[in-house]
Amino acid sequence: MPGRPSPGAPALRVVSDVPAQRPKHPVFASLSIGAAWLVAAGALYALRHGPAMPAWVSLLAAATNAIALAVGWLASARRLPRRLYDTFIPSLLVASAPLFLLIELTGGLRSPAVLVPGFVALGVAWRGDLKRGAAVAGAWAAVLVLAGAALHHRTENAWLLSVVFTIFSLALIPVVYARQAVAAETKERQRLARGEGYLAERRLT
Repeated sequence: MPGRPSPGAPALRVVSDVPAQRPKHPVFASLSIGAAWLVAAGALYALRHGPAMPAWVSLLAAATNAIALAVGWLASARRLPRRLYDTFIPSLLVASAPLFLLIELTGGLRSPAVLVPGFVALGVAWRGDLKRGAAVAGAWAAVLVLAGAALHHRTENAWLLSVVFTIFSLALIPVVYARQAVAAETKERQRLARGEGYLAERRLT
C-alpha cells in the first residue's frame, strides 16, 4: 500500500495511481456480500406489502448523497482507517445491499438516493479498474430495473435511460479524466527532464 502523500503532492495521484485491489480473503468476502444481499432481498419482500414508509426514510435516502460524497472525499484524501483500504471493494458491495433496500423503499428509480450507486461504482473503479467499475454500474442498473418491474414501479423509458447514463457517468468519467491528467503530467515532466538534461550538457560544453 502506498504511504500518505506529501502536502504538495497533486490530488489527482490519489485517484489514479492507486494500485488495483486484490481481496485477501475472497471466499469470506463473497459470502459476506451474498449474505448481505439475501438479507436485503428478504427484507424488501417482507416490507413491500407493509405499511407506508414514514417521511424520515425518504430524508435518510436523500442524506445518503451527502454521505457518499463524504466517504468519497475521505477515501481520496486518505483519511479513512488503513484497514478499510484493504477491503474497500467488498465493503462497498456489502454496503450496497442496505442501500438497495433503501432505494426500493423510497421509490426505486424515483428515489432521492438513486444516483448513489454511481458513487459506489466509482469507488470500485478507483480501487479496482474501469472494467470492474463498469461491471458494478451495469449490475446496479439491472438490479434497479428488475426490482422496479417486480414491485410494479411505473417508470418512463426516458427517465430510466437518464438514470442509467448518469450512473455510468459517475462511475467512469472521473477516473478516466484523472488518469488522462496524470498521463499528461507525466509526459510534461519527461519533457522538462529532457530539456534540463540538454541545458546541463550545454553548460558543460
